[in-house]
Amino acid sequence: MKCHPLGLAALLSFGLHVHAALVHVDVSSDGDIAVDVGMKPQSFSRPERGRSGQPVRTSGKTAHKLEEYQVDLDYEIHGGVLSENGKFVTFKNIPYAEPPIGENRFQDPVPIYNRAEGVNYGLVENVCPQAQVGWAPKAMEFLKDFPNAPALAKWTDPITAADYGPTQYPPKNVSEDCLTLDVVVPKSVWDNRNSRGIQAAVIAWVHGGGFVYGWKDQYGSPEGLFDAATNETEPEQNIIYVKMQGAILQSAGHFPQPNSTQDDETYTKFLELTGAKDVEALWTTDTKILQDANAKMVHNSKYGYFNFGPTIDGYYVKDLPGKVLADDFYVPALLVGHEKLDSLLFTPPWIRTTEALLDYVQELFPGVPQAVLDTIASEYQIPTDLGPQASLLAVADFFDDIAIRCNSVYLTQASEKSKQRTYHPVFRYVFNALPAIHGYDTGYTYYPSPPLIAPVDAKLAKFFQKAIVDFSRYLDPNPEGVETWQPYKSDKKKVMNMGSPSQLTEPDYTPSFGDDLMNSTLCEYWRSAPWYVAPKSKGRSSGQRLVVQDDARDTLAEEL
Repeated sequence: MKCHPLGLAALLSFGLHVHAALVHVDVSSDGDIAVDVGMKPQSFSRPERGRSGQPVRTSGKTAHKLEEYQVDLDYEIHGGVLSENGKFVTFKNIPYAEPPIGENRFQDPVPIYNRAEGVNYGLVENVCPQAQVGWAPKAMEFLKDFPNAPALAKWTDPITAADYGPTQYPPKNVSEDCLTLDVVVPKSVWDNRNSRGIQAAVIAWVHGGGFVYGWKDQYGSPEGLFDAATNETEPEQNIIYVKMQGAILQSAGHFPQPNSTQDDETYTKFLELTGAKDVEALWTTDTKILQDANAKMVHNSKYGYFNFGPTIDGYYVKDLPGKVLADDFYVPALLVGHEKLDSLLFTPPWIRTTEALLDYVQELFPGVPQAVLDTIASEYQIPTDLGPQASLLAVADFFDDIAIRCNSVYLTQASEKSKQRTYHPVFRYVFNALPAIHGYDTGYTYYPSPPLIAPVDAKLAKFFQKAIVDFSRYLDPNPEGVETWQPYKSDKKKVMNMGSPSQLTEPDYTPSFGDDLMNSTLCEYWRSAPWYVAPKSKGRSSGQRLVVQDDARDTLAEEL
């Protein structure tokens, strides 16, 4: 079985950089398929890769006669399972790269070598090594108290790692052998895979989690998206395969890493916890030792922060996202938005004055210039006479700008530049429906799966899902024949409000199109991350990755 021209090969290359992803892919076949719905899973084994091996490439029909819901991926036969309701076929845990273990640990992902025997039904379910930040349970407790001003009186003392509870691990098997993805195909699309002229859109889900926590099916089933893609006039039209020219970003966040010195301190602490003396030793350290050290450091992250995350290395991450997007960077058509109270989740609840905010900024970003502190003090004035909620919301505004909201501005502006070459519409939304905190909209994306944060409104969920699938298919989130959601333009800044933007205590779920109320005047200032102290080096070669601290000077260590 082969894939759509933009199919699995493009999907896999995308997945190489994101580890696991839930993906809905468009699949077609040019071979004879035997039908045997009642088949049982067969044994599966993968041979060891030889260093001199080459990626698998085959031609012609496979010697294995494909049965129903089986796909030949060149490097293996992968089997899918029809859902109990008969609506879609799921191909679980498809490997998209060699496992990053042994010689492949800490290396760039490599293609899969050699062909596996048998049929892989994806029965082994692993998630990548991870742990939750220790402040997360405290933050969720605080958010429950936030609507009740008197309850906030208990949140006036600083929270440190000593106040955190036990380390939280995912409720699944954890392994470094975790580079897998799921493909979910509507039954109607599978049945018509040999029909000429049949096309279906692609949605690729990359889970969130601050780069320290999360897994591909954490939020539930995509069945609601499939239902949203079906209507009376197009009963067989559905979503499978990702349209590479469009992207949907929900609360596109990036919490800036402070500077290379703090990166080095994190690296040094990790070495101490593992007992390794350098990177070469880490390559051969037992996985349990590595996972325990990772869990401890992630757990002990400062409130609202993550000890690990993307950092500029001059090789894979060339520069800060805002600066990269300011260059002539190709950006596709976009559907992008954020929660009204996104960063309330990351806001320390004891910070309620300008002085306290400045002190915390200096903790997060050691060496931050005084000019930056002066800007924060003048632009994010924290009211002290309007109650604790107003004070906390003003603090959250700062974290929202530097980590989440301004990213929507940078992406929109970059897409405006790309329009000079081709049509790249940008559609913006703001999720106002309470509690409107970071991650709440995932419950709407995956409705009717049980939400992880708070209950969702069914009507708004179906509206949101319909917008997602229509944008994926047509680069237009509007229902057919209706134009209620217009593209965002520099001279006409309009957004779709998911719920009234004026709601305070009682949730409102009515979608409405209106003015963008976001104050983006400071986004250009934060684009260059003025608190960030760039590594001082003479440049990097392709074999140089790691920044290490040596006598208070940033130097480079060659990759061993």
